[in-house]
Amino acid sequence: TGNHLPKWFRPPYGGIDNRIRHILRKFGLQAALWDHDTFDWQLLNPSMNRTQDQILADVKQWMSKSNPPVGLILEHDGAIQTVNAGIEVRNLIGEDQWTVAQCKGGAEYIRVFDPM
Repeated sequence: TGNHLPKWFRPPYGGIDNRIRHILRKFGLQAALWDHDTFDWQLLNPSMNRTQDQILADVKQWMSKSNPPVGLILEHDGAIQTVNAGIEVRNLIGEDQWTVAQCKGGAEYIRVFDPM
């Protein structure tokens, strides 16, 4: 995390319940859930036959539902394929994007550490 302790936590698969909320509060974290899933992770599994063009088409369809488009998009940054798709999604949506903290009016990080 580059000397930053994030404030926001994305529960795997969006799975959250009161037990998870309690644990997050103990660590000073807040859950961040999403409104739209790009399913970009399917790019990493050839048997899924998911393409970047399909991801972009899905995002365009999602964007057409409200003007301007609002909500949080789930994307992954663990592989070059998903990063490249994310860059194209960003280009499609444009520069008017906010972080979770900006949307919620909170802090980005719990703590920033000085590098040694």
